Amino acid sequence: MRLAVIALGTLLLSVPAAFGEPVDTTAWITLKADNVFTLRAPPGTVYREMDGIDSYVAGFDNPQFHIMFDYGMYANGLGGLSPEKGYRIEEIEIDDHKGRLITGPGANMWSCNDLVTAAYVDFGQRDVAWGGSRLEISGCTKSAAMLETLHAMFRSIRYTPH
Repeated sequence: MRLAVIALGTLLLSVPAAFGEPVDTTAWITLKADNVFTLRAPPGTVYREMDGIDSYVAGFDNPQFHIMFDYGMYANGLGGLSPEKGYRIEEIEIDDHKGRLITGPGANMWSCNDLVTAAYVDFGQRDVAWGGSRLEISGCTKSAAMLETLHAMFRSIRYTPH
């Protein structure tokens, strides 16, 4: 994999030079987030329950990364993150819905001080249980190579509303 070095002030990050490089998903497993969505993940990834106030909040853990998500009416649209703040922003599709993908330094975003990537998508339906159908999902990893795995996981999301 080719790596590019991006200078962010005094911080140097190595990130994949070509986002979207193929990730081998043949051995991946399918995980379910309640009756809201499924995603594909590397073996060893497990679901983690968390407490949310007005939305469905939970996560997925693997020895190489941690993922948290927030689903409901008030999920973070990632609008405050910009290239000026050191983030790469990409428009993506998640289950045939337009979304946004950001990648950059953790800087304690989502309790991550390593590398972070996050996606946001509005599935455009009213979910009676959670008030809305917006999903914000973020992943934290120490490995630049693992960012593409997280991107592939986010793109594998399939919306399965109640």
